[in-house]
Amino acid sequence: MTKSDKCSFDCGALVTRLAKNLLGYEPGAIDRPMSTEVPYFDIAYMKGPFCNEGHIASLLTPVTKEEIKGVVFAIPKDKAPGPDGLALVLPDIIHENQGAFIKGRSIIENVLICQDIVHLYARKAVTPRCLFKIDLQKAYDTIEWDFVEQMLQGLKFPSHFIQLVMQCVRSTSFTLSLNGSNFGYFKGQRGLRQGDPISPLLFTICMEYLSRLIKFATDRWPFQYHPLCKNLKLTHLMFADDLLLFCKGKSQSIWLLMRAFSSFSKASGLAMNNAKSEIFFNGVAEDIKEGIKMVTGFKEGTMPFRYLGVPIKAGRLTKSECKVLFLKKWNYLWDGSSEYHRVPMVAWDKVTLPKKGGGLGIRRADTWNIATVGKLVDWIYCKADRLWIKWVSDVYIKEKDWSCYTPPADATWVWKNICKVKDKLKTGYTNGSWTVSPKGYSIRSGYDWLAPDLVPLDWPAIVWNNWNIPKHSMTTWLRMHEGMNVKSKLMRYGCCPDDLCLLYQLQSETVEHLFTSCVYATKVQSCLAKWYGGGFPTVTGLLATQKDSIQWKVRVAMFNAFTYSIWYQRNNARVNDVLLRPELVAARIEEEVKRRVKVKCGSVADQPGCGWLQNMGMN
Repeated sequence: MTKSDKCSFDCGALVTRLAKNLLGYEPGAIDRPMSTEVPYFDIAYMKGPFCNEGHIASLLTPVTKEEIKGVVFAIPKDKAPGPDGLALVLPDIIHENQGAFIKGRSIIENVLICQDIVHLYARKAVTPRCLFKIDLQKAYDTIEWDFVEQMLQGLKFPSHFIQLVMQCVRSTSFTLSLNGSNFGYFKGQRGLRQGDPISPLLFTICMEYLSRLIKFATDRWPFQYHPLCKNLKLTHLMFADDLLLFCKGKSQSIWLLMRAFSSFSKASGLAMNNAKSEIFFNGVAEDIKEGIKMVTGFKEGTMPFRYLGVPIKAGRLTKSECKVLFLKKWNYLWDGSSEYHRVPMVAWDKVTLPKKGGGLGIRRADTWNIATVGKLVDWIYCKADRLWIKWVSDVYIKEKDWSCYTPPADATWVWKNICKVKDKLKTGYTNGSWTVSPKGYSIRSGYDWLAPDLVPLDWPAIVWNNWNIPKHSMTTWLRMHEGMNVKSKLMRYGCCPDDLCLLYQLQSETVEHLFTSCVYATKVQSCLAKWYGGGFPTVTGLLATQKDSIQWKVRVAMFNAFTYSIWYQRNNARVNDVLLRPELVAARIEEEVKRRVKVKCGSVADQPGCGWLQNMGMN
């Protein structure tokens, strides 16, 4: 439609044209087929919000040099410039069915609604329903530039802003890189640049046309909604180029959605990827199902299917389907691989404690999951303006009190688990407000509240000192938990014929023996004590002295380096049958400590009161 057409355009004529081209029928003549041509309909005639005066003022605000500098200097080395002021406008314009790249919206909302929609697909004797899972083919690469500009104009963005945006879009050019050399130079003709922070926002604007086109059509012609979706008039969910369409399993409703998508496709240049697009039925007669597949060209999918990376199925996810998520972190910690079948060196309950409590600060997956779901619980308490909140309010909660709500027996397993989390967090709320934190609910505050009471320990200050090399700290941490696989432990597991120390084969190899009473280890300590000019540091001695002095930090670095070196020599003796003399091991520890002092202090001569370091050869 040209600009001159708009002035004389008759809204009734628009309705007639849309009926002809979306449904193939005229209003009042449903049984008489019409032409299948699909023109572009101006978005200005469709209901929905547009740029208002406040939006226009913010988009046209002059950009200062300081703002430009701040943006440029904030760019990561592997990223394009950003952020863009357009992001602040889109939440007020883009339909709530779109979850991607819109500030304040979450991917989880689409997943949860989708899970509810397919809830009864495994049952027989249900009303007919269907769901289309559409993948857009090379979405960013095929979108038409003219369509981008028309959408910006239709949504009433200021003309100067549109000119700036389209200048960025149309200035795309390419060269070919072959064998390390660039060849040729040609201008782009369509598509949005991958990696440009404005591209996802422009793509979202273009997908808004499909939302308004579907709403325009379903408001004006007979359309039957998918079960549970009628009150909200929900027909689709979008997350970038992942698109779900759903309706009652009736030919006319399916046909209406398909013709709406066809109109969108011809206008935008975006087409579906038939190889990755599927249709899911339930309660639809086989003859009708076959006819729909033949006309639409879709293949019938089977559940579970993946939506936004999450498996979606009619029933609950099985334990085996989720097991890998819980094992990988645990296994990778000990072996560097997710495939690990040996006994862990330290119990998981200790690993997941905060560092000051003797752990590694790795969060428990089960507790973190509860705290994460708690964010959804908090949204309901706060009555957040979100599509998912509207959904659960209409489908489940209705007018009931959320604090004492109980889910019905036929609710989805996802919703039942959300309600279980609500019950676990209930005592943290007073009159609908999270009282644990003054800033309201956060996943971190929920996790800390759910975690057991922490008993702080003294020795983590020695392990996690920033003068230590990480591998030294980790080895000392294992020592403090007696988590090392010494021979006495391996013998109990049946993995070793004897428990004699590999460094001095006259006593049982335990953690305590290896680092304190082993003759080999005590010789290394004696060499280090002679170099240092005092007794070798012990855990008790380190904890009893001042913890912020350079002298204390040097002693800590030496203690941790010693622990790592003894464990390394023990393993080298076991695997390679090689053992260095204690004097050489001590010399290596000395050099390591000297390097740490150099890194942390620079020139020792510049440090007040550090003459003792110079006496140790650290100049």
